[in-house]
Amino acid sequence: MNREAPGPDGHAAACAEAPPDESVRPAAFLGILLAVDAALVLLLDKIGWAAAALAGAGVVAFWLARVEWLLAFLLLGLPLLWPLGLRPAASEATYFGICALLFPATWLALRASRSSWRASLSRLLSEPAALLVLALALLLWVRLPASPAPEYGAGKLKSFLIANAILFFAPALLWPVWRERARVDRLLRALLVVGGLFVAAGAVYALGWADWLSRSEPYGGGAPGVPGRLGWLGIDPIWTARALAVWIVLLAWSAARRLLRPWLAATFAFPAFPLLFATGSRGPLGALLLAPLALLALPGARRLLRLKNLVRLLVPLALAAAVALLLLPGEDRDRLLATVLRTPLGSIVGATGAEMSATIEGAALRDASVLYRVQIIERGLTALRDALPWGAGTGGFPALLFLRDVRLYPHNIEAELAIELGLPGLALFLAFLVLVWRRARVLAAREPSHAGLFALFAMAFLNAQVSGDLSGNALLWFWGGAICAVACAARAPAGEPGIRA
Repeated sequence: MNREAPGPDGHAAACAEAPPDESVRPAAFLGILLAVDAALVLLLDKIGWAAAALAGAGVVAFWLARVEWLLAFLLLGLPLLWPLGLRPAASEATYFGICALLFPATWLALRASRSSWRASLSRLLSEPAALLVLALALLLWVRLPASPAPEYGAGKLKSFLIANAILFFAPALLWPVWRERARVDRLLRALLVVGGLFVAAGAVYALGWADWLSRSEPYGGGAPGVPGRLGWLGIDPIWTARALAVWIVLLAWSAARRLLRPWLAATFAFPAFPLLFATGSRGPLGALLLAPLALLALPGARRLLRLKNLVRLLVPLALAAAVALLLLPGEDRDRLLATVLRTPLGSIVGATGAEMSATIEGAALRDASVLYRVQIIERGLTALRDALPWGAGTGGFPALLFLRDVRLYPHNIEAELAIELGLPGLALFLAFLVLVWRRARVLAAREPSHAGLFALFAMAFLNAQVSGDLSGNALLWFWGGAICAVACAARAPAGEPGIRA
């Protein structure tokens, strides 16, 4: 049925019967505007804090929606907070606040993947590697009363719980999420971006464009003929070198997963190499060079080391490193070569050749850090005979060597565990290594591109042989947790309760 167009009278009647347009309310709009103006006036002297709070709320909302970015920031991005000038108490509170965000972010990620927290936790607690981490934490606590250095031992236990254990279980709890390859790629992209910001800050400082990015005092410098080692964003060169080495491996892994072209990855890695060289830290550098060889332990990843793949992936990175070395200033290049060539043989030559001590070359060969490590190993072997089979107690390593309750890095994680926690602690750690390796083999056989996770784990393990202590090698636990999580997701059947088919 056709309707006739309403006449003038009908149109007026229709308009009269229609409800008033309430989409715009001038009074309400003016009220909101006055409230915002009043708030801005009240916060005028604290407008910086207000802006920071708004920006922080936006970052938190983004992290809650993208848990991979939260993990990436927790692993590599915390130094980026250093320019805020947070005091130690505020810095610690900020760290705990970021860790607390892992709970809602993990819950939202599991819910988005149609998985339940209960199913994820139940399956994770059946993972032997997770139980080994819990057992190691329990052993640290149980052996603390027997320690001759209770203050250092308590600090080590606290650090292991709030850093290492969190960094292991944070990715491990997300194992249902890693069933999607896109989520693993998202984590990789997040790590690349956050690590890239760290590298960019280092490049800006190294070029002299922002001196405020440096530490408050030089690290390792000040003595005649001993230049300072490069560190920025409030962390020392050792941790700086570790982060740079991780970023370089992430670039190679991205190229292997075809997220980046190899030459583009080499271009991005180019500024990281001179920064890594300038830190003068040999542990991360040596671990970086040996990490690709760890892929030989994975049957599915052997083809990554074929000549074609070496040319496509590693040669561009090697060229970038060579060019970066050539472009270094002469004194920095000489210092780097002297640092790299500081071998035990060079230390022996420097120690026995008294005539070389008066020259810079002799000082470079007589490496104090290597001699110090040799002395620690010699004293550690003597202490080990007295400490076995149960160990001297958590934190007891320096007390046995120097009869003092001091914080001393053993620079070898196995020696530390054997002396402090005895054969049980060493056995737990070795079992953890074996389980992670077995999980990595299963992953590599199914998806060779996952071999990058094991390369990162192997690099952290190699670095732990010559640097830090049990609680000072957080990267080892994070990559171990990531490997176990991805392997757990690969083994879980599609129809498991609480897991999306």
